[in-house]
Order: sequence, then C-alpha cells, then structure tokens
Amino acid sequence: MIGGAGPLSPPGSAEVLEAFAHEQLAVANIADLDHHFEDLIDLVDVAMNADPAVAGPLRHQLREIAGRVPAPSLVVYCHLSDGHALLDRSVSEPDFTTARAHYERALDVARDASDLQFETQALRAIALAAAGLGWPDALDRCHEALDALYEIRYWQKLWQAIESTTLALATMGRAADAAVLLGHLDAHVIAVGLEDGLDYRDRARALIDADGGHLFARERGAHMSADELVAAAIGFCTTPLR
Repeated sequence: MIGGAGPLSPPGSAEVLEAFAHEQLAVANIADLDHHFEDLIDLVDVAMNADPAVAGPLRHQLREIAGRVPAPSLVVYCHLSDGHALLDRSVSEPDFTTARAHYERALDVARDASDLQFETQALRAIALAAAGLGWPDALDRCHEALDALYEIRYWQKLWQAIESTTLALATMGRAADAAVLLGHLDAHVIAVGLEDGLDYRDRARALIDADGGHLFARERGAHMSADELVAAAIGFCTTPLR
C-alpha cells in the first residue's frame, strides 16, 4: 500500500518548507550522478517547491543524464517534471497543452517499462492537464487516473486526481456531482500540489456556488468515507452527460 487513507496533513508551514528546501539546495553535494541520479531527482523536487529558477538547470542536468543512463524511470521523471514546470504560475502562464504532451510521453515510457507507480503518476498528470484545459475527454482521463491510483491505494496522488475530477465535473455543468466531491475535500483533505497552485478547488467551488451551491450534496460528500468518496468519483466519471 502506498500512502495512507486519511486526509493529507501539511508537513509544516510554507515558510518552514521553503527554508528547509533552500538549506537542502545549499548543502547538496552530489557525486557520480550517473549512478545516483535519484539524489538529483530529490533535489529537483525540493527546488520545484522552493525555487523554480533553480529547478530549471537541475532538470536540464537530469535530461543530460537520461541521455546516457538506460533508466526508464529517469526518462519518465524528466517528462513529468518538464510538464509540471509548464504549469507553475510563479514562472509563466500555464501551458496545459504542452504539459499534457510531456505527460503522454511519460505514460508511454512507464507502460513500456511496466512501471506501475510512474504509470499512475503520469495518469494523474494527464487528468490534471485535461481538467485544466477543459477538454471533452477530461472525465475519461480522470476515470483512468482514479482507477489506477485506487488500485494501488496511492492516496496522495488519488486525492489530487479527485481535485481534477471535481473541476472537470463542474466545468461540464455537473455541479451537483462536483459538490459531493468538494464537500468531502473541504471537510477532510488539505489541498496540495499543482492542483492547489492552479486553484482547482476554488475554481470548482465558484462554478458550484453559481449553480446554487448544492449544500445537501456537499454535506453528503463530507459524511462519506474515503473509499465511498472514491467510488462516487469513479461513478460520476462513467455516468453519461445529462
């Protein structure tokens, strides 16, 4: 099992996280990266959260290593991180189309390598991009991500995929269904990741409020267990548009 079923707990305040990340960047001294590229991946993750300007050169370094080292997981990570960088609003206007292209390539490599964990991460990222774009296939992509992530109980990414599902439903005029998911998220899950940075929950909430608020649906979602909520989300994705 990957992750726990409970709500996402913040590891600390934004200021503490940023200070820790900068400290990690300052003390990092990585040798023999071709054999220990996982250390550089960790550093890229830290940098993308603390200082995107620093993350760019580190991601370039990872791509150079990926050209030499036969490690599919590294290639997948490079595509995922390049896509994520295109959605960081602190750097530029989000480019969902190009980000999705990176995520699709990550999915292809992960599937060729039979890397289930990276496959699920790529599926979550594709759902993220499809929901952000408001594309007609957004619910299909969310369904794929939810199914795969729930199969391995990858709860952190699963909750993020539910954020995308909530926005996709609300964007498609399914405000009552979206309100069920929003009610559970607001009651139990702390918003994190790119979905939070792109205001997915707030965007969905604005659309739901504009459609009357659907307070009963929100209360229904708030009282669901995590497993019940996932089942509801998957069911909403497969329900034909009314």
